[in-house]
Formats: sequence, C-alpha cells, structure tokens
Amino acid sequence: MLCLPLLLQASALVQPLYLAPEPPPLRAARHILVLEKPSGAPGDLGRTSEEALTLSLGLIERLRAGEPFADLAREHSQGPNAPRGGELGSFARGMLPGELDEFLFSAEVGELSGPLITRGTVHLLQRVETYAAVREILFTRAGGSSLSRARSALADLRGGADFAQIAAQRSDGAGAREPGGRLSVFERDRLDSPLKAAAFAARVGEIVGPIETAAGHHLLRRVSLSEAGPVLVESPCVRLRALLVSHAGAAGAPPELLRTPQQALALAWDLHRRLSSGEDFAEVAAAFNDDPGGRDRAGDLGWVHGFNPSLPGFLEPMFSVEAGFLSEPLEITRGFVLVRRER
Repeated sequence: MLCLPLLLQASALVQPLYLAPEPPPLRAARHILVLEKPSGAPGDLGRTSEEALTLSLGLIERLRAGEPFADLAREHSQGPNAPRGGELGSFARGMLPGELDEFLFSAEVGELSGPLITRGTVHLLQRVETYAAVREILFTRAGGSSLSRARSALADLRGGADFAQIAAQRSDGAGAREPGGRLSVFERDRLDSPLKAAAFAARVGEIVGPIETAAGHHLLRRVSLSEAGPVLVESPCVRLRALLVSHAGAAGAPPELLRTPQQALALAWDLHRRLSSGEDFAEVAAAFNDDPGGRDRAGDLGWVHGFNPSLPGFLEPMFSVEAGFLSEPLEITRGFVLVRRER
C-alpha cells in the first residue's frame, strides 16, 4: 500500500505536481540542439553520434571564447527555437529531462553546460536570467505621431534629461505616468514579445527603444529586480483543481470499473450541476475523483505551468479564464474531466 505522501504526488492529468502554497521557483535557459542522423535517413540529414558530439564540443569552445550564444544557436541548432536564438523559456524543477533539469537547477546565471546527451540528441544549455524589471514610457498613436514623440524623448534622455521627469510629462496610457515610469517585471518565455526581448537584452540602467507594439512606441529603462518587488513578478502558473470521471475501456481505468461511457458522462454532468450550485469542489472531488491520488488531494492539481512540455491540451484554456471558472465535462482518453481555476 502506498503511503499518503506518495499518493499526493500522483496524477494522471498533469505532471509534475507543485502542491506548495506558492508557485514553484523558475529557472530560464537558452538551448542548442544537435541531432544525430536517424537510422536509414538520407546521408545529408543529421549527423552520426560522433559528429554530433564533435560539433557540440567545438561550439562549447566558441561559446567559452565569447561568441554570442544566440548567434551560434541560429546557425547550428536544429531545435524549433533556433530562429529565436535558442530561447527555451522558463521552467520549474522536473519539467525538463533529467540531465537538463539537473544542470539548470544547479548552474549559475550565464553558466554553460557540457554536452548533455539523450537518445539521438546532444543538448547545450546556458542558464540565463529568469526575470527583467523595467520602467516604461509609452507614446500611443492617439496622442499624435508616437514614433516621432518617442524619438524626441529618447534624444532628450541621451542628452541628460531625467527619465522619471520625461515619464511624468510625456507618457500616455493608464498608469503610464506613475512616478519614474510604469514599472513592470517580465518573466522569460520561449516566445518573448518585443518588449520582453528588449528588456532582457538591456543592462541595468540602460535605456532602449523606441520599441513598437500594438499600443504604440515604448522607451524602456532596465532597473534592478529589488526596485520592483515580488508583487509585480508575472507568473506563467495557474492553480487548478480537477475531477476525473473514468469508465470501462478508458485509458488507465482499473479492470474492475464497470461504468459505461454514457454513465460516466451523466455522472460528470450531475457533478457539474452540484459544483455550479455551490457545493465544495474539494469535498466532491474527495468522494468521486478517479484520478490516481486525486481523492487524497481533493482534486488539487497544484500550480500548472503554461509552458510545461507535457501540458495536456485540455488544460490550455484555463490560462485565459478568470479564477473561479468551472469547465463543462471535457472528454479525454481517461474519461470525462471537470476543471476549475482556483488562482
């Protein structure tokens, strides 16, 4: 019989589980992927394992000699993130394969890995900063030529004008004229927006821009994280609770389960009605949940990271709804699932 702590860590719906009260700490990385040649592939596709390792060692030498990681990733990586300079984004512990995860959570910012070899691939990682804090001056198109006004302000700043004063006098948009300029903290992800990319590329104290977005043109001044504080740090995680109603023949269903798919769907809708009427989700999940360990966790899925490589598709919509939203019964290979966003 499994002990309770092990049961609490089990779920067929999402892995790994982060059940602590606050979201898990994150680490960010860049990545170069060197593929070996698959068996039977054409001669010009991929490399032998020896060639992949030799190329990787050569790239490490070039990186340690000071060549930019992003440039070498664009030139040599065979990963889908190569056009973005190898940006992988940020991860909680346990989201990456073992060797990559171990390096990322033991390395210092800027540190390079050696060749990390998994089946058919060689990985090179560099740990990079997870967060960047900025002060912002925004020039919207509603206020006239946003680009010309941004360029004028940038010229004044480079001439010695005070950033906070320019922000107070010229910035547009709600909250844009807060003291010192609107303060934001960005978390690195694999699809960084132009503002995020500019923020991470800047040094603390550096002013960058104009940067064009749908809102207009922006000037940014990178500041230290200590100036921002933890409240402004954006998180890619949401807290979820889920209840699985399984049936005979569903993936992972125990052989003794005799409930038909029609009966499972009817039960899922009945539980949805009860939850929508105000019954406590935790109590209902503790009584009916077929997710392994789910009754002991009262349906708690913990913090779910939006860029988890193993994130199931049925959970993706939960990142764009408000806390308290309850899904209708969703059909998955394991049965029917109800999901509620808690935070």
